[in-house]
Amino acid sequence: MTTPRTGRPPLPDGEARDRVLQCRLRTDELERLRAGAEADGLTLSDWMREQLLSAAAKSVSRSKKKSASGRRQGIQPRSKKDT
Repeated sequence: MTTPRTGRPPLPDGEARDRVLQCRLRTDELERLRAGAEADGLTLSDWMREQLLSAAAKSVSRSKKKSASGRRQGIQPRSKKDT
């Protein structure tokens, strides 16, 4: 006779977070991140995910606006090697 499995049932395909991002920090930087997560009542992982995804969305939005405004004025976006 087998014992029933305990714990949370598996998430549907595509919903599980199965990728890990590593980042090296100094102790003081880690403490600042922990303080931010605690202030928002989130785990460090959830808080960092929210912050990074929000920053990425803003960056992409700014990049698209710059690119679109350059095309409207007949200006070609500069390549990274031109900077």
